[in-house]
Amino acid sequence: MILAIVYAIVGYINGARKTLFYIVADIIITLIILVALSFVTIQKYYTTENLLSLLETIFIIPNELQEYFLSPELSEIVYIITDIIVRLLLFIGIYPLTRFILKHTVFRKIIKNINEKYVKTRKTRLFGSLIGAIKGIFIAIIFVLPAILYEPISEDNKQPNEEIIVEMVTENNYII
Repeated sequence: MILAIVYAIVGYINGARKTLFYIVADIIITLIILVALSFVTIQKYYTTENLLSLLETIFIIPNELQEYFLSPELSEIVYIITDIIVRLLLFIGIYPLTRFILKHTVFRKIIKNINEKYVKTRKTRLFGSLIGAIKGIFIAIIFVLPAILYEPISEDNKQPNEEIIVEMVTENNYII
């Protein structure tokens, strides 16, 4: 809710054109980075032994947990989770930097040309606040999604969704 209000205020200040332009630019930047990150993989460097030795330098890992890491059934899931975490960390590092650089170089010139003779009226400012509020709601949903995965499916089943998915994958021999 707070994000929606903040983005609505920013949208009101910027007006409809500028807010819409930055949303489209953010979507394009996100898609380009996601496509680029789809080619990044840890497959060349990854083995469960390497990951285990790396984790042992940081944490004390009990023998039982080490056996789980080295088991062939779970090594695929550990690989997938590790790959996702690496890509997520790269995205978190690359996206803000790319957006900042493009916003202060390329986008500034484009916005200046778009807004040369454009006068922000009350109607366009309200439409900008609506666009900003929608963007804020979308961002809030993205932030809340990981927390939803850890909630139980129903009151009868107290097992988190993550464990259910892992159980289904290992029982049915699915390859993700």
